[in-house]
Amino acid sequence: MQTPKFLSVSQVIAIHQDQVKSFGGTDGVRDIGLLDSAEELAAFLELHLECK
Repeated sequence: MQTPKFLSVSQVIAIHQDQVKSFGGTDGVRDIGLLDSAEELAAFLELHLECK
């Protein structure tokens, strides 16, 4: 089974900025810690779900 690749926080922010430029909306991140947490949780769950 292939190891999944996760987006980094900087990649997510860049994608968001691109989408805001294309479609409008508010740029920026309200809570960078929450975004960091979401990134870490995805990797954590993948690691621990694979171990079962």
